[in-house]
Amino acid sequence: MASIRELWDAATRNGTVADWRAVVDGIRDLFSSNELIDDVATGDLRFVTANYGLATAILQESSSGTNRIQAIADASAAFRRFLHLCDTLQAVPRGVIPDDDDDAAPSPEVLRTRKIDNFRRTRDIRQRLATLDQIKLRRGETDDLDEVEREIYQLQIQLAALDAVNQMSLSERELDLLRSRPADDVAGERDQQSTTPAPPPHVVRIDKDMSVHQVRLGGARVDLDRRARERAAVFADRNKPTMTLDQFADLEIAAAKQRQQAAQDREAQAAKVDVDSEQHIDAETLQARAWDDWKDEHEKGIGNKGYT
Repeated sequence: MASIRELWDAATRNGTVADWRAVVDGIRDLFSSNELIDDVATGDLRFVTANYGLATAILQESSSGTNRIQAIADASAAFRRFLHLCDTLQAVPRGVIPDDDDDAAPSPEVLRTRKIDNFRRTRDIRQRLATLDQIKLRRGETDDLDEVEREIYQLQIQLAALDAVNQMSLSERELDLLRSRPADDVAGERDQQSTTPAPPPHVVRIDKDMSVHQVRLGGARVDLDRRARERAAVFADRNKPTMTLDQFADLEIAAAKQRQQAAQDREAQAAKVDVDSEQHIDAETLQARAWDDWKDEHEKGIGNKGYT
């Protein structure tokens, strides 16, 4: 029987749902309900993200079709198991995981504040991961890197938790769109699927480069940008909205901030030019005054008499 590390290596190498399910089954009794993240061995920290890897693989293998609703439900369940484990181990800061006990839907202001906080956390984690990568490169493999490796794993868990919360929110919106589709569209798509062979499974290729723009699961990386592009292409051939009003508002706010920053940069550049011009004019004025003073102190033609 394959060990959990062999199953993990296969999952991070192939990225298939079957491989990740094997990992999830293999770690079922690995973590105790009364232990915290500090009690987990450094080598076992990577396995905390097993359900996150499973959810990601499910969403990647089922990007469209009538099975998409079931795939989203399965992925959301895996995301919840992952977040529950993070909460039990106290592996992420408070506030990252939404409180399921609150039955009332959060207000738009709360959602926006939560989104901003998660964005800042994600940015800070990626910056710290980049710093730790540089530390590993400087120290080399001969030094004791247990503390560095442990911090990297813990940061990767936090980064995966932030992405899981975001993916669950996006999945809820996608479910609303799927459920609002006309029945004729669903039936037509089902007929097309019955005559169209299934595409080959997507295989995740792993290289040695480390990118702070990707969530790393042990040796593997989950390309968030590619997943976002695939999700955006789900309804590419449908006459449906491509984004929600909140998403459009976020884009408008980001564009307005960029325009404001560009205007500030132009004003700063213009002010610098004005200062340089004033300094140049002041220098010319001082030179002209000095020349006038010299002419006042010396009689005309004194320069031709051979003395000053």
